Amino acid sequence: MRKYFNKCLIITALLTCAHANANKAWCSGKVTDIQIDKNSTMYASFSGVGTTPLSATNASICKLNGKTSDKEYCQGLYSSLLVALTSKKTVTLWFNNTAGVCPSGNWVNLTSEGLYHFRING
Repeated sequence: MRKYFNKCLIITALLTCAHANANKAWCSGKVTDIQIDKNSTMYASFSGVGTTPLSATNASICKLNGKTSDKEYCQGLYSSLLVALTSKKTVTLWFNNTAGVCPSGNWVNLTSEGLYHFRING
């Protein structure tokens, strides 16, 4: 009986880990534009590339005048997106709670899609 219980416990742990990773996605694209509205919301458009493309137009990302930690993150992200746009580099964004699917479409909110990490690819 104990052997059976241990096997069930191991299987449950493996399924939980697989499910946790299934809720994450990393998506790549080229930045095609960056916008800021009068309420300091930053938007960007991405032309998807690779096997997990980020194809979004006018996607809201963050508020440049939010809480202190959010504001610093947003300002850093804004600077990095400008670098990626001008250098024509591909970027990768990581998302939680997306069931492994990259956000796409017009006017999608990337924060609501679980945006949590960003990289400019070399």
